[in-house]
Amino acid sequence: MVGLDDLQKIKDTDVKSVWAIFVSYVKRKYVISIILPVFVIILAGWLTYLTKIPHIVVVSIMLAFGMFAFFWQKAMGDFLKHFASDIGYKYEDSGDVSSVDGTIFDFGHNQNISKIVYGKYFDQDTRLFIFSTVVGSGKNKHTESYSALEIFFDTMLPNILLNNRKTWFNSMALLVDNEKKLTLEGDFQKYFTLYVTKEYELEATQIFTPEIMQMFIDKAGKISVEMYKNKVYLYYPNEITKKDQLVSIYSLAKEIILELGKKFSLMKDDVEDMSKYAKLT
Repeated sequence: MVGLDDLQKIKDTDVKSVWAIFVSYVKRKYVISIILPVFVIILAGWLTYLTKIPHIVVVSIMLAFGMFAFFWQKAMGDFLKHFASDIGYKYEDSGDVSSVDGTIFDFGHNQNISKIVYGKYFDQDTRLFIFSTVVGSGKNKHTESYSALEIFFDTMLPNILLNNRKTWFNSMALLVDNEKKLTLEGDFQKYFTLYVTKEYELEATQIFTPEIMQMFIDKAGKISVEMYKNKVYLYYPNEITKKDQLVSIYSLAKEIILELGKKFSLMKDDVEDMSKYAKLT
């Protein structure tokens, strides 16, 4: 099969972390990234002493932190851009949020996707990206960012949400239309909560055999998984900033493509017929 070395390419990439790129950038641009912000804060302190206006220091510190945040976001983009280049994938700074379909993308408001890595992984089209959304209101209003790996398949899939109990998904009200919580045998529910739309209960039991359940327990780490339409989404609860996190999410993607891909092909007709029937009723 073409692409059997795809995961090894990711393991062999020389990208290390966003922090390493940030430090490298600071070393090259130390006048802008360190000396200038420190000078601004010192100047603000002196002006505050002369004018007795404390807001000058506050504003200056906010500006300095804003500069650091700007450099961090630049390092974040360079990290994924370098990663994409290393393994022969494409990179884009931003994308259309309407092109994604999973449950998470309805959470909050002002949603957007950015820092997108496109590539064919084990013969399947994939996109890795950062999803940002604004949650809360008033003083509690803030932006949350997560990472997602989107895998495209050539068939409709049963609507299933595998909610990892270790992470933020466990506390979010993410509801699948006409959902049902499905309890499987063994201790799988200690690690995950499985939701499935009612018409796909049989397909869910066919997918989550003891071997597949153990695979998720061993490989998922902090990742939650959703099957929706013709895509599988792997949700990581933060922005990916380290190489080992890239290896982790792509390792799970490999297992899903190679192991679950076979099951998806076998149940293709049943799922597509059920999908057509659901649209009519």
